[in-house]
Amino acid sequence: MKHSLAFFALLVGALFPISSTARSWTLSDCINYAQTHNITLLKSAVQHQSAIEDLLQSKAELKPSVSAQTSQNLSFNPWPETGSYYVQASNPQLRA
Repeated sequence: MKHSLAFFALLVGALFPISSTARSWTLSDCINYAQTHNITLLKSAVQHQSAIEDLLQSKAELKPSVSAQTSQNLSFNPWPETGSYYVQASNPQLRA
C-alpha cells in the first residue's frame, strides 16, 4: 500500500511539475485580484445594473401611449330578417 501511494505521488509529480518561478504577490496585486474575483462584488454589480434597467422601464411606463382603431361596415338587406316576403300581384304578404 505504501509503495503504491509513493508511486502515485511520483507519477503526479512527474505529470504536473511544480514551477520554480513562482510569482511573488504585492499587496496591491492581492487587492486587485480580490476585487476582480469577489463573487459578492460581482453579484452587487449585477443587482445594480438590474436596478438601473428596472428604473428605465418604470420611467418608460409613465409616458402616455396612443392607440387607434377604425372599422367600417355596410349592409344592405331590403327584406326583413324574420320570415320572407313574396309578391303576388300587387299585395306583398309575409310568409313565416
